[in-house]
Amino acid sequence: MPLSRQSLCGPPHVYALQVNTALDLPRLAESGAVALFLEHLETIRHVFDARVYAWRIEASGFSLIIRHRSQLSGQLMQLQQRWKLLGGKTIPRGERLIERVTSLCGLMQTLLQTASRRLRARCGGPGTWWAPRYRSCLLSDDSALIASVLALEHEVDEAVLSSSCTQREFPQEGLPQLATLPLCVMPDGEVLPRDTTPMGVKPPPPGNDYSLLNNCLEQGADDQAPIYAQALSQAWALGRPESLSESMARLGRQSGRGRSRRIRELDDDWGLCGVWG
Repeated sequence: MPLSRQSLCGPPHVYALQVNTALDLPRLAESGAVALFLEHLETIRHVFDARVYAWRIEASGFSLIIRHRSQLSGQLMQLQQRWKLLGGKTIPRGERLIERVTSLCGLMQTLLQTASRRLRARCGGPGTWWAPRYRSCLLSDDSALIASVLALEHEVDEAVLSSSCTQREFPQEGLPQLATLPLCVMPDGEVLPRDTTPMGVKPPPPGNDYSLLNNCLEQGADDQAPIYAQALSQAWALGRPESLSESMARLGRQSGRGRSRRIRELDDDWGLCGVWG
């Protein structure tokens, strides 16, 4: 049985996701589609007790950086009550509900199916809303998470209908609540991912993510954002070598496709690597 990425790399299970509309049609450019989708994304985040770090919506799809729960949080009865917020007629029972809520596939299946029903009811239009497959890249540590957020923020342009950047600066009621980024500020003012800072460096107070990300961009990470964007669009996982080497060694002993996967170093200041294959 092949090992999943979350089994190989362990927690936290953070993914950068890319979902396209069917045939890349500009369906999210429909009037009211973005607001409806973001409202539903916040409902899904609450039901699954997930953390959203960044999102970006374009006319033909959306990007999402999210951490899902790999273990049940709270009692089953509480989970069933949250599930009712989706408005379905039935609630999966027992183990089926737990399995769905604690897997990325379950989260994405629920998000895409329920969002397409609401969007079709509001905006109309025949056929399916989403492409048959979505792309996911596992972010194995804080450095990979920050790099992916930087790539997402860097790519904001006129084609983007909405961005996490606007909410990070001006939080709005009803939009997905963004989780605090794992950043630390060194004594000299340099902003670094939390897992790369020495012990004793305290994280900054909450509510300052927008300015800290801007500091990262000003420190040169802006030039490396395209490198991270390419890795997210092509790689199987992203992280520092120490976060990936043991996992890849285990994967290399598996039969089948796993043998073709290799770690490639990215040309960046943080020393990140991508897993291709």
